[in-house]
Amino acid sequence: QDMFRHSGIFRDVYVVGRSKKRIIDFKIETKLGEYEAATIEVAILKQKQNPEVTYQLLDNEGNVIAVDNAALEGFSITVPEAKLWSAERPYLYELFVITADEVISQKIGIREVTISNNKLLINDQAIKLRGVNYHDSDPETGYSISEERLLEDFKLMKAGNFNAIRTAHYPKSPYFYELANQYGFYVMSEADLETHGVVLLYGEENNEDYNLIADDKRFEKPIIERVVSSIVPLKNFTSIISWSMGNEAGFGCNFERALEQAKQLDTTRPLHYEG
Repeated sequence: QDMFRHSGIFRDVYVVGRSKKRIIDFKIETKLGEYEAATIEVAILKQKQNPEVTYQLLDNEGNVIAVDNAALEGFSITVPEAKLWSAERPYLYELFVITADEVISQKIGIREVTISNNKLLINDQAIKLRGVNYHDSDPETGYSISEERLLEDFKLMKAGNFNAIRTAHYPKSPYFYELANQYGFYVMSEADLETHGVVLLYGEENNEDYNLIADDKRFEKPIIERVVSSIVPLKNFTSIISWSMGNEAGFGCNFERALEQAKQLDTTRPLHYEG
């Protein structure tokens, strides 16, 4: 996958003990309204043992702007004079979803992503992407990237006037997206899915085999799993403005099914696939 080859475990692995009454999954969507108003919609997709839920929304200065009890299926927050998130002005709110034994925190940027007349719009403003393909790569630690090194890379990209990152060719750690939220980068988050090797036979291209895996029903389940698992854990990060289903894996029925799944999981972001 266009990178140096290493073996081992590259990211932290840990075990978390959680309350029996808990929220398992939730989804945040932001919608722009009239007269600078906006709405933050939170859907609680999965929970266990019906916990009582409250929430607080804080602005970037730490002021509480909304607090209330929440229904188990979710809640909606109206922000009257909303400050919008963009790469130039990455303003973040902070949402706390609270149950008896747990507090879940999520930074939120209020923004909408649309495509109209062949233009990419953020908050109804046309933008152009000046981007990079970013691999997890450190000259000393290989695939294992420290928070300090990642922050250094973000500052270098910002200093170089970049505003966009494609996570070539796999999802990054959650900290990556937190920094992208904070520093202001438009992220195309890519699934860990590439089968380019099927066309390389002793150094010669063999393009008639390019779709061998993509169009073979035996590989439908793992391809869909890779796409779904790249979206579900990361869907609440504002910096992600589009999903990529993978890289250089041909095309066929398996990617058509994966595309359908991706559209069901998220209707707010455009989809991409290099293939």
